[in-house]
Amino acid sequence: MKLLRVSVMAALLSPLSACSGLFATDTPPVQTYVLRMSQPQEPAGQPVKGTLRVSHPLASPGLASERIVLVQSDHRLTYFEASRWAANVPDVVEALAIETLRGAGVWTIVQGSNSGFPSDYTLQITVRRFEADYSESPNAPVVRVAFDCVVGRRADRELLGSFTAEAVESVGENRLASVVEAFERATNKALVMVAERSAESVRTSKAPSPP
Repeated sequence: MKLLRVSVMAALLSPLSACSGLFATDTPPVQTYVLRMSQPQEPAGQPVKGTLRVSHPLASPGLASERIVLVQSDHRLTYFEASRWAANVPDVVEALAIETLRGAGVWTIVQGSNSGFPSDYTLQITVRRFEADYSESPNAPVVRVAFDCVVGRRADRELLGSFTAEAVESVGENRLASVVEAFERATNKALVMVAERSAESVRTSKAPSPP
C-alpha cells in the first residue's frame, strides 16, 4: 500500500514538473515604439476655409501591421524581432496626420475618419513606403517614408489634386533606437508636405469653394 501511494504521488507530481518549464522562456520581451509629431511651423498663408476629413489610410502589401518593416537586398521584406509600433501603421499614420494638419494651421478644421460630423473635403493617404531600407548597405540603413495622397471635395466627389509626399532619413547608428528616430524624422517631414500640398490643392483648384 505504501508503494502504491508513492507511485500515485509520483504520477501526480510528474506533470507539474513538466509544466513548470513552460514558465521559463528565453524569448525577449516585445518592445513597443511610438512616433511623435515635431513642433509645428508657421502656417504658409491663410487657412483653407472648410472642414477636412482624413480618411483611414490605405497601405501597400506588408505594411498594414504593427511590425516594424525592414527591406534587405533582393527585395526581401522582413521585420525587426521583438519590436512593434504602438498600433498598426495605417492607424499610426492617421493619428500623426491629423495632429500635423491641425498644428500646421493650413486648415480651419481637421477631422479623423471616425468623426460623425460632415466635412467639405477629404484626404485619402496611401502608405506606399514605411520601411528601414538595408538593401544598399547592411550596416548603414536609411528610412524611407512615402505617402500617395488624393484630395477631393466630398459633396460631388470631385478630385482636386493628387501628389506624393516622401522623405528619406539616414540612420546615424545601426541600432533600433536610431532607426525609430529616423522613422520619426522622415514621417514628420512627409506629413508637413501633406499638410502644405493638400491645402495648396484646394487653393489652386478652379472648382468653387463650399459656401
